[in-house]
Amino acid sequence: MLVNFGGIMDKRIFVKKRDGYNKEALDLKYNLNIEYNLGIKDLELYIIYDIYNINEKTYELAKNSVFSEVMIDEVVEDIILQDGRYFAYETLPAQYDQRADSAVQCVSLLDNNSKITVRSGKLIIFDRVLNQDEMDKVKKYLVNPIESRVKDLSILSFSMSSEMKKMKDLKGFSSFSKDELIDLKNEMSLAMNIEDLIFIQDYFRNEGRIPTETEIYVLDCYWSDHCRHTTFETVLDDIKIESELFQKEMQNAFDIYLNVRKELNITKPITLMDMASIFGKYHKRVLNDQNIEVSEEINACSFFTDIENNGKIEKWLIQFKNETHNHPTEIEPFGGASTCVGGAIRDPLSGRSYVYQAMRVTGCGNILQKREETLKHKLPQVDISTKATSGYSSYGNQIGLATTYVKELYDDSYVAKHMEVGAVVGAVKYGDFKRETPVKDDIVILIGGRTGRDGIQGASGSSLIHTNDSLETASSQVQKGNAIEERKIQRLFRKPEVTKLIKKCNDFGAGGVCVAIGELSDGIEIHLDKVLLKYEGLNPTEIATSESQERMAIVISPNDYEIFIKECEKENIEYSKVATITDRRRLEMYYYDDKVMDLSADFLATSGVRQHSKATLCDNDGSNPFENKLISKENVLNELSSLNVACQKGIAQRFDASIGATTVLMPFSGKNQLTPVQAGIQALPTIHSTSDTATILSYGFIPKISHYSPFLSAIYAVLESVAKVYAVGGDKSNLYFSFQEYFEKLGKDSKKWGKVTQSLLGTIYAQNEIGCPSIGGKDSMSGTFNELNVVETLISFACTPVKIKNVISPELKTIGNYIYYVPIVKNSKGYPEIKETLKSYELINELIKSGKILSAYVQEEGSVVSSLVKMAVGNGLGFTVNKENILNFDRLFPHTQVIKLEQNYRSDGNILAAANGVIQNNLVRRQKKLWTQKEEGAKIRIEQYENAVEEANQIIREIKANAKEGNYNDFAILYRTNAQSRLLEERCVTLGVPYQLVGGVNFYQRKEIKDILAYLKTVANGSDDIALLRIMNVPKRGIGNASIQKVSAFASANGLSLYEAIREVSQIAGMGKAAEKFQAFSSLIEQIRQETGKISTLIERLIVLTGYKEYLSQEGEIEAQARWENIEELINKAADYTDLSQFLEDVALIADVDRMDENEKRVTLMTLHAAKGLEFPYVYLTGMEDGLFPGIRSIASEDRKDLEEERRLCYVGITRAKKKLCLTAARMRMVNGETRFFQLSRFAKEIPNQLIEQHLLERKNQEVKKKEPPILHSVSHIARPSTKPSFGKEFKIEKAEHLEYIIGDRVKHMKFGEGTVLTIEDGERDYTITVEFDQFGIKKMMAGFAKLIKI
Repeated sequence: MLVNFGGIMDKRIFVKKRDGYNKEALDLKYNLNIEYNLGIKDLELYIIYDIYNINEKTYELAKNSVFSEVMIDEVVEDIILQDGRYFAYETLPAQYDQRADSAVQCVSLLDNNSKITVRSGKLIIFDRVLNQDEMDKVKKYLVNPIESRVKDLSILSFSMSSEMKKMKDLKGFSSFSKDELIDLKNEMSLAMNIEDLIFIQDYFRNEGRIPTETEIYVLDCYWSDHCRHTTFETVLDDIKIESELFQKEMQNAFDIYLNVRKELNITKPITLMDMASIFGKYHKRVLNDQNIEVSEEINACSFFTDIENNGKIEKWLIQFKNETHNHPTEIEPFGGASTCVGGAIRDPLSGRSYVYQAMRVTGCGNILQKREETLKHKLPQVDISTKATSGYSSYGNQIGLATTYVKELYDDSYVAKHMEVGAVVGAVKYGDFKRETPVKDDIVILIGGRTGRDGIQGASGSSLIHTNDSLETASSQVQKGNAIEERKIQRLFRKPEVTKLIKKCNDFGAGGVCVAIGELSDGIEIHLDKVLLKYEGLNPTEIATSESQERMAIVISPNDYEIFIKECEKENIEYSKVATITDRRRLEMYYYDDKVMDLSADFLATSGVRQHSKATLCDNDGSNPFENKLISKENVLNELSSLNVACQKGIAQRFDASIGATTVLMPFSGKNQLTPVQAGIQALPTIHSTSDTATILSYGFIPKISHYSPFLSAIYAVLESVAKVYAVGGDKSNLYFSFQEYFEKLGKDSKKWGKVTQSLLGTIYAQNEIGCPSIGGKDSMSGTFNELNVVETLISFACTPVKIKNVISPELKTIGNYIYYVPIVKNSKGYPEIKETLKSYELINELIKSGKILSAYVQEEGSVVSSLVKMAVGNGLGFTVNKENILNFDRLFPHTQVIKLEQNYRSDGNILAAANGVIQNNLVRRQKKLWTQKEEGAKIRIEQYENAVEEANQIIREIKANAKEGNYNDFAILYRTNAQSRLLEERCVTLGVPYQLVGGVNFYQRKEIKDILAYLKTVANGSDDIALLRIMNVPKRGIGNASIQKVSAFASANGLSLYEAIREVSQIAGMGKAAEKFQAFSSLIEQIRQETGKISTLIERLIVLTGYKEYLSQEGEIEAQARWENIEELINKAADYTDLSQFLEDVALIADVDRMDENEKRVTLMTLHAAKGLEFPYVYLTGMEDGLFPGIRSIASEDRKDLEEERRLCYVGITRAKKKLCLTAARMRMVNGETRFFQLSRFAKEIPNQLIEQHLLERKNQEVKKKEPPILHSVSHIARPSTKPSFGKEFKIEKAEHLEYIIGDRVKHMKFGEGTVLTIEDGERDYTITVEFDQFGIKKMMAGFAKLIKI
């Protein structure tokens, strides 16, 4: 197409790659066929160039030199198109189009007087006619409304609107009511709170004038969460710690924080920001860390280090920064990710550092998800992942930045909003820059890119949650970066003669002109009409708030102006003097002669109304990620193929890791380049030389730990980032952190605030233990989409210098080398002892420096086996791990000195003798005999009760009778399996004994129990929507979130429960195949409802019909077995019930009962595995029966090691006791709803007779003399429980002849206060009373213990 105007013409040409070079076209055909099964056999892909105002001579020169390459491209000027066989699209006019911009610049080299405009697009021609549905799919695949649009090929004309958008008149603002202000807030799309708007109204009333539109939008940017961290500056008026897992640990971290505040004499309110920054202040002010740079400019995390360069010692400033662009990347992946790295670079660059090192950490949903399962108003996860990768790598590669570490984390929660995080390191030689406070008459020069409408309201927009409308309405908030323009500034700032002129500098990130220039001084006068524009028509507000990329605001003395601009011209950088420093302490903006803004510095500094909130620190309900997994070939292969463990070399190869010639370790090591290097390591960017020093940049964060505990996750994030530093040869001597927080929108929910608070407390504990501070960070607090929220994310970045000669790579080096596993020292809950762990790391560092350690690898998500596989593939080696190596250490390494730790400082003599008596029956063991200097102490008790209920009842009663002054924390009850806790928990609740579960979750809060109960609630009453949502896809039924949302909407619109709506699913429009899945689900529930008889039978039938046991088996054998044992225990509970409603009511009574004061001393309940490393004065070792402990599998196993492993566990349990030990067993126990008989455990029989209490010895010997089968046998001798308490005086329960109160009476309890009697049950031994207390809720208790007084 051609339009000619007297020598100047508008021209459209089409360019396609010749066969053999048309990879993009072939890839597009493949992807469209794979995604939508279109059956396209051939397609052609053309680049469209619309060229405006070009003369014919220049066009002919440019056609085959600028717009195409003769050898590989074909150029055509006209194409005949048939409806339905083509699709064309183009970049939105306001978006940066690099292809078009490059073309314009190249044409200008051919013709200096050229004033051409170029617009580019793409044309796809298919080999057949596509119907409308197919064309819509193509459009959805190719066009993101944030960045592009369908192109009309019948039009060849273009002009950006030069008509200025009219400024809003705010007449009457001072008298607006609150409702009118809310309407204004919505109309102007302001991110600020209504309280801020009222605050602004009061300010302008006092000023005696009406604000301009520009002033309102500038304040919205200035006070945005992005620019002023309003969430992190919110005052936390009340912080409550309500954690079952880490109550003491969180309190300890909080106490550390308060003590540091006291040392720093901080009296201002507690905020998240104070928690995040306090250790940096502490190290600078109290510990006097001279390496931390302190200045008015807060460009990046900055510290000094000494290096040796060309034989001389030089001092350098290191600046590192992490940046996040989550919201922009979610809606426009390429542009959002490219400006993420661009923004990260600009921060240290504005500090005059040369940026030479980068890493990228991202979070994404399931990229393997089918496109049709994508949530409405969302982009497919695979598109976000691939296009964001393209955007980040394109920018970094073009600017010349080596990106040596790339990691994408996969977690379903990131469907709420993608996580895009970039981190960079820059450096500048000390003395090649200056830091000075601007003074009156200093000038501000804006250099770099021009200003357009891209990025308007980006700062305030990034503070908003992602909504259904974001893809259609947020286009101006997202921009594409121009890497080449920023590269020019990099070159300019590489010159000391330039950087020594700059007093102060600020990059144009969030907020544009108003923030970047406004922050330079308390008094500044800005002339918006002096700002260079991309096109005409921008009004003052748009100029003031646009975040167009690649710009810098520079403060220099007027005397240096001519020198400075000459250097800009050398680099072809545009510049403009736009502002002057004043002494008026006001931010003033002019547009020609009109003053459009005049705000006091003090008012701006308030950051709006100080928000207040409360924080409640609770646990998450995810499973403990540190529980052992069964190692098998199948499990290892499944783990290695999982997204978070699988090799990500395909992503990493998109990034140039060698550019700049500073890379010490490439992203993958070994001769095969397959072992992933876990940190970025770059030599400092000295000019024309290589120094002896590099910087290490590492990160730490594992999402699945956050699902368990945000507090613990933050600790591990910090520790992981440090471990990776040590693994490559670094240490913590000059190490600094920067944290990236990414959380859901908090609102007013104290528990959401508690998630962030506990994460920061985790970092406080870690920083305190490690001795290294965080000196910067970035928060992003808008990870919400409708009801979806991102997982609690706190990423730790660690940066430190390292001598290059000490750096090692992680691949296994040579056949015959030994492999050592250095675990984190932690307890059963996963809580790490950091100082102890660091001792190992320091030893590793010494051995690396001495050349004894050749490679090291930090275990991330995945097992040790996965880590070893990754180490092995680099050089194509294998490895052998023998479990017995630990036992036979000295035989493998004969020159090693083995030190036996035999003296025990914990337990009395008889307890140690009992432990020795048991463990000596193990044949495969190192000969070791514990001894102590303590007294013999009490003898061991062995009690066998009639049944498990009596066992639990007697233990809890004894503890209650003997806990002196309420010292319940002196007592521990240990058991073999988690399922055994159910009876013990119920007796604690019934008898009012406070308890805590360590290393586990309360029985009725365990995932599998909650699943089964949710099914039962749905069967009993379909109106429980929460229960129904829990089991909708458990096991997985392929019902997508979008379908569930449709059913929920139908239910809400028609006043139905969710289950009732499912029954009517055929009436819901647009359900498609999902309707069949819902109908199958409701049929399943109805089938379960047909079951009658015992509730235990109902549960068994439910498990069969749903396939729940097979579902559990997917978790691995050990995990599945533990969960199945819990379900069997629930079946035992249900065996006496035939009324489902009554069963659920009784369960709710136990499950929901108040857990008493968190600070109360409590009995500890835990498995034997969880007890390792702990100690208690009094210990009960329960379930001591053959078939339970040891388990039936280990008894029946032909491998003696299985039974010996169980015996070692018994040994551990015995040696947890300091003063007294009681072993208990039950003659009868419910197993899977049936009564079975058990014999006393062989381990109990192995304890020498002289160590057992005399009145119990005869019973034990009788048991030994009976020659009965070892397991599951009826014992003829019935062992009655001792009436003597285990630790103290005797007690007896006597049932009262009658009670003084009846149902409905008001009564008083000495602990729980006043309440109302709900039920009275007449039992054989005592009455059971249920009371609803005014302050403590419903309690069930025995009358003899309750001692209730009628009032």
